[in-house]
Amino acid sequence: MKTSFDEIRKIAFRALDSAGAPAGIDDDGGWACAWLEAAGYPGLQMLAQFFDDDGGPDAFGGVESIAGGEIAAGGRSAITLAALIVEYASMRTEPVTVRQLAHAPFLIAHAARLAEHGTNLIVDPVREAICDVTIRHAGDGYAKQRTRTHEAISEGLDVDKDAFERVYAYSRRILVPQSETSLLSGAGAGLTDND
Repeated sequence: MKTSFDEIRKIAFRALDSAGAPAGIDDDGGWACAWLEAAGYPGLQMLAQFFDDDGGPDAFGGVESIAGGEIAAGGRSAITLAALIVEYASMRTEPVTVRQLAHAPFLIAHAARLAEHGTNLIVDPVREAICDVTIRHAGDGYAKQRTRTHEAISEGLDVDKDAFERVYAYSRRILVPQSETSLLSGAGAGLTDND
């Protein structure tokens, strides 16, 4: 099915928000999910799996430990930890090893934001096979990927319909049924559809 970058970002944000994600994690996770889809990764499928398997309030804790160049994620998801891990790795000169991280490709979206600084991560995942994530200064490969991502964003994204509908169903939990009382208390759109 075809949809837009912003539609994916919004439903992913709402789904994370409805699951109890702290402020910032919901926004970062929604953006990362859409970025992954634009870059050709199954962001929606991973997010749907996160909700199916882990998605309650307990899923939003931090890492088990950080000691120098090693992070123990304890099986938690990169959907909730990626921004922290990538920022930490980007401040260090030696590689950072992350142990037992689920949904590791979510690191890629956050690392791409910091590509000009360079990020070097070695990931020991619990669910999918991704080993070394190294994003360096923009070169030919990065420039091509960036062009592909921007084209997908401007032209619309082809996404897995089942994964989209699963995440959409989770995003609807944050909505309240329309009634006179709910409208008077501020529910619903504002003056424009973008409010």
